[in-house]
Amino acid sequence: MTVKINIAIPDVSSAEKSRLASNLHDQLHELEDVTVSIQRARPEAQDFGSVVELILHVPEAILAVQVISRWMKRKDVKAVKLSVGDRETILKGDNVEDVQKVTDLLKSLWDLV
Repeated sequence: MTVKINIAIPDVSSAEKSRLASNLHDQLHELEDVTVSIQRARPEAQDFGSVVELILHVPEAILAVQVISRWMKRKDVKAVKLSVGDRETILKGDNVEDVQKVTDLLKSLWDLV
């Protein structure tokens, strides 16, 4: 099963969102079997895109969350919003409880198949 995860970076300027999204895109692009793209948060927005979109299998999604967590620590990003369908959660820093929460959310997708 493949899943689409949208990753947004709240509480920073539009320019910073675009810069961070581009950097995160580059980090995630190194994962195997993952399609990564940058999307605009709103179609009418006049930016380069500030939402990173991942299309991947659920097991790779769990690895992607670990990569995102390490990236957040290196870039001093306080939080990212992860959306899967109509569900979303906030990943804060490299807090293990939050990583586990997101991992559990992704694993729960298996139950939907």
